[in-house]
Amino acid sequence: MMRPALIAILLLLMTTPVAIGQVDSLSGRQLRNFQKDQVYNQIKDLVESGNFQFVAVWGQPQTGGRLDLNGNNNYVRIEENRVDTFLQYFGRVYNGRIANSNNGGILFKGDMENWEVRYDEKKRKINYRFTHKTGPETYELIMRIGAGGGASVTVSSSARDFMSFDGYIEPLKAADNPG
Repeated sequence: MMRPALIAILLLLMTTPVAIGQVDSLSGRQLRNFQKDQVYNQIKDLVESGNFQFVAVWGQPQTGGRLDLNGNNNYVRIEENRVDTFLQYFGRVYNGRIANSNNGGILFKGDMENWEVRYDEKKRKINYRFTHKTGPETYELIMRIGAGGGASVTVSSSARDFMSFDGYIEPLKAADNPG
């Protein structure tokens, strides 16, 4: 028969790996959350700087399929309270009087109106919204930015169907100045 001290040592040796595994998985989760928080804070700092751009990679008209926009230079550039936008448009126009009717894209440059930024710290998401009036057309732009810098933009217009774009944000380069 085994002595009680030997039984206790064997039980301790058998349960120690289980306890260590639980601590490792908990610290791994904490490490992943810490890393996600750091990336989110970098994206948040970029948005708060007011100098960044959204680069569109995909376009989604209200009706129709998803469109690959790689290589077509579609962007929304933001510097402080000014915006410079060039996005291709595929959709329905409600009247013949639209801004920039010679090219059909969503093009505007100037001051942002009704500008608003909301942070969801728990979900690590940022909502960036503003309006801009160009001639007879008023645009509302809603940008949803994820923790890793991936973003989607929805553009609504007083004269067109809305259109959505998927892409990412990045720092604004000096050559991209919308001013």
